[in-house]
Amino acid sequence: MPSDRVERRLAAILAADVAGYSRLMGADEQRTVAGLRSLRSGVTDPRIAEHHGRIVNTAGDSILAEFGSVLDAVRCAVEIQQGIASGNPNVPEDQRIVFRIGINLGDVIFEGAEVYGDGVNIAARLEGICDPGGICIGANVYDQVHDKLPYAWEDRGKQHLKNIVDPVRAYRWKPGAVAARRPGHPRRWRVPFVAAAVALGLAAAGWAGWRFLPGFGAPKRPSLSIVVLPFDNLSRDPAQDYFVDGLTEDLITDLSRIAGAFVIARNTSFTYKGKAVDVKEVAREVNVRYVLEGSVQRQGRAVRVTVQLIDGETGAHMWAERFDRTLENVFAVQNEIVGRLAVVLGVELVRAEGRRVQQGAAGSLDSHDLMLRARAAGSRQARTPEVQREVMTLAQKAIALDPSNVQAWVEVSRVHHWDALLGFSPSRLESLRLAQEAAERARDLDPQSAPAHERLADAYTHLGKQEQAISEAEKCVTLDRNLLNCYNIMALSLIYLGRSEAAFSPNAKAMELSPRDPYGPAFYVVGSLAHLHLGHDAEAMALARQGITIDDKYPFNYFVLAAALGNRGELVQARETWSKFKTFPTSETLDTIAKWRTRDLSRSKNPTFLAQREKYLYPGLRKAGVPEE
Repeated sequence: MPSDRVERRLAAILAADVAGYSRLMGADEQRTVAGLRSLRSGVTDPRIAEHHGRIVNTAGDSILAEFGSVLDAVRCAVEIQQGIASGNPNVPEDQRIVFRIGINLGDVIFEGAEVYGDGVNIAARLEGICDPGGICIGANVYDQVHDKLPYAWEDRGKQHLKNIVDPVRAYRWKPGAVAARRPGHPRRWRVPFVAAAVALGLAAAGWAGWRFLPGFGAPKRPSLSIVVLPFDNLSRDPAQDYFVDGLTEDLITDLSRIAGAFVIARNTSFTYKGKAVDVKEVAREVNVRYVLEGSVQRQGRAVRVTVQLIDGETGAHMWAERFDRTLENVFAVQNEIVGRLAVVLGVELVRAEGRRVQQGAAGSLDSHDLMLRARAAGSRQARTPEVQREVMTLAQKAIALDPSNVQAWVEVSRVHHWDALLGFSPSRLESLRLAQEAAERARDLDPQSAPAHERLADAYTHLGKQEQAISEAEKCVTLDRNLLNCYNIMALSLIYLGRSEAAFSPNAKAMELSPRDPYGPAFYVVGSLAHLHLGHDAEAMALARQGITIDDKYPFNYFVLAAALGNRGELVQARETWSKFKTFPTSETLDTIAKWRTRDLSRSKNPTFLAQREKYLYPGLRKAGVPEE
């Protein structure tokens, strides 16, 4: 008897349908049925079984299958399309049976042998917009597979699917193309890897003397290298393994997007699942500097995730975090936890590696090490002229050693940008142009570099190219959904375009995942500025104060807070806040209304934006004691 038990779980859904089925049946019903039966028995069903899938529904020309692994689902889809294509050359074109396939990852309802829910519906709709012989996947599938499988994908943008409320970003499989090299796997590792492989070959041949050859032996440990061990399921419920493993897999994917990071692949990481391990031994075995381990404990609708970052050489615990959440939506909670972890770990790893490199001998630093020192110097303290010079010097030395060092060009762009923003440059416009040029150089060297698109978006925002800035920021978050400053750039550009109301959504996304982010204080500035431009002084004050709590050395939260306090008539506090702002070096370029008008980095001509400044910003500053000239 079929079970009437109802359950929900995360699953990859594959929906396949024959293109032009009605036409084929109308032309020759018997031949079409026989051909479809042959494909089912010889291609589709065996492939689904081989990749651990389960067919949950068939209806004439369609197949619906569910997979526990999204990687298995995509591999299966590609092999199905390749298998069908290999048999079609001998079939007249008007008689060929060709499938369209859509794949989605989502929370699915299982009732007996049937499956339901948006996870299924979206897969079917993605199949509907697919080309015959093609595969169309959602963004949540793309995020999981694009850097793990050797298939290339074309971004089709956000698609409005029938009966699906929110637009879904879709990606189209490009048959015959090979995925680009994953960012974060430096080319410089090819030679050591080959050397190690040759060394192992010599050892296998019985020549013990190989280890004494110069350059042979274990390769140098990569910088910013990490292995994520499979999280422990403390719930003692095997049914929860899918959620625990999903966290681990998503985190591996997200950490691999960090510029310069080397992350051990999932297949190697999961060989340690369920084993009691010595983290120092694991670090030696897979040749990494850092080990991340964690646990998940789920009770009813509550879940607790605990993680810790460990130095693989010393075994010392460097950082730990705990997340307590209620599972209203499994996939949303998984995304939130992974996003927060990726953001915080990105910062912690850069700072840790910066400290490590700082302690090394200066003469032994290569281009990559110099770049790491530059990144660490820029993230560890407030931006001052001295810090700017240190970062620029290190980045330029890195470029001198390796002109193709993408991240070093990113740091050069960042320095020029901050010089303009903080008034350290005699020509702000020239600094912004230099920031744009360095960002373009980084982007041209690696079009898949999310930080390069981020830097270019930031430069465009302040050069009066806000529409271009939003476009670059969208490319940035497509490549790395956790590069939060890109959301903030979108928000600031929208403010400059006179659309402050629309700025709240991307700004909230940035603030949501902002703990320990170097740009954290700026997120609150932009949020408070959006409120200020709409006359929401109380909300502007609240956000500016939160930003000051996070970092009291970032000047611009004081600036917005002073204006909001002035508008509210709280003149004593407004003037006190303005006095605090004037203690920062950058205040010399902003100590009058006239200087602010001249300095205005938005270069926006939008009439709504300009009117909002005149109505809300400048009057508030005047009441805070800012002179006109």
